[in-house]
Amino acid sequence: MFTLIWILFVMFILILVAISEYNIAKQDEEWMKEEKWKKK
Repeated sequence: MFTLIWILFVMFILILVAISEYNIAKQDEEWMKEEKWKKK
């Protein structure tokens, strides 16, 4: 039972990390677009 809880806990953390990484990547993409506009 404890192992199952531990696995769920680890998976939850991994999902949170994946979501935050995805959001950071999206922000970086938008920022890069803005930088390209400024340079032109």
